[in-house]
Amino acid sequence: MRKVLFLTCAIALSACQSPVAIESDPVAAGVKSTVQKNRLANGTSKVAIRSYKTVGGKSVEFAGASCVIESDEVYAKVVTPAQIIVPKFVQNKAFQNRGVPTSLVAVCTADGKTAASQGLVAQKQIHTVGGAGIAGILVTTVASAAIATSTPWAYQGGIKVVFDE
Repeated sequence: MRKVLFLTCAIALSACQSPVAIESDPVAAGVKSTVQKNRLANGTSKVAIRSYKTVGGKSVEFAGASCVIESDEVYAKVVTPAQIIVPKFVQNKAFQNRGVPTSLVAVCTADGKTAASQGLVAQKQIHTVGGAGIAGILVTTVASAAIATSTPWAYQGGIKVVFDE
């Protein structure tokens, strides 16, 4: 039984491609001079930039694409695979759109081709709890809303840039 389970897992895992290791140090994104310093929150987050090409209908990661990553707030240049370090942004109703930064856009070139993709900012969500009665729901909703409207904005996950065949 263990042999069957092991073989099943080995076959399933062999179908997955391992990501190309990021061997370079993370690159600190520059903050554009048009960004007011009071929009920057304490802390940073990392965003991975990876390049893929379609081979035989499958997406295969490759290294070596030159990329410019930019938003209205930050910019960076990297060669894939890479990570950039981006600042977090203050969330405040005094700022336009509560201070949410614009999406990161990665424009990459490789082998004479250009491809682009974007990375998004994590959206804040308000949670409620059922089964706690009206008072419990109100308390949970108010606390969740306070946290969601006071925590900084941060870019999430990574950017996957896909080059067509």
